[in-house]
Amino acid sequence: MYGGFSDAILIAFISMVITLGFRYDEVGLSPEVFQDKELLVNIVLFFLVASVIGYLIKVHREQHYRNLKMNEELERAYHQLSASHDQLQSYTGVIEKMNQEMELLAITDELTMLYNYRYFQLILEKELKRNKYSCLSLIMLDIDHFKKYNDRYGHTMGNRILAEIARIMKENVRDADTVVRYGGEEFGVVLPSTETEEAFRVAERIRQAVDNFVFNCPDGTPTKVTVSLGIACFPWDSENKSELISHADLALYKAKQTGRNKVCIYVDDNLEG
Repeated sequence: MYGGFSDAILIAFISMVITLGFRYDEVGLSPEVFQDKELLVNIVLFFLVASVIGYLIKVHREQHYRNLKMNEELERAYHQLSASHDQLQSYTGVIEKMNQEMELLAITDELTMLYNYRYFQLILEKELKRNKYSCLSLIMLDIDHFKKYNDRYGHTMGNRILAEIARIMKENVRDADTVVRYGGEEFGVVLPSTETEEAFRVAERIRQAVDNFVFNCPDGTPTKVTVSLGIACFPWDSENKSELISHADLALYKAKQTGRNKVCIYVDDNLEG
């Protein structure tokens, strides 16, 4: 019967033959054997029971095989899904990294590797809100006679000057400060939690570092470059971002008008150098 439906029927048939064999040994093969109703009923019942049991065993076995196959398919699908998930995670990581790089490129000046004008506006707005009850200084810097260097030595030299001044500025500020290329040959430094006096010391340190640096021209001739700087402080002499930028620019303009290579501070309507 454990063989299934067909095997159960075969076993029932064999059992019937064996039973008849025993009866044959007792009375011999005669019509009386087949007239024994009790024997015939037992044979039929045994045959039916064996058939039913064999059928149930067959159904159970088929269900067991189906379950095994289904488990194998589920396990295979699970492994495929896990592999797809890992691959998706990998792709997601690559995409996130690419997005971060694209965002960084969008706010970075390619030549100087400083933040650009767009980021300057964002970070200045953010720092003004953060320093609402404190103070914040802004330094604006412009290279003196930059057009003269471009005209005399070419744009390659001009680009070298811009890159070197960007490097000097970054080396002379704190990690908390933000150096940006405002545009052209003009730069800016955002100094959170910094009073005017401290901002002046930072600006003067930058000015001196640039003044002491020797640039080598394409023909091998050494030359020097100077810068002018203007300072404004929030909230003492400006009430908002626009005023802060405007006042720092006015201080820068005053530094250029009064001889260049100097630092000027904006104070009310009067500028002091």
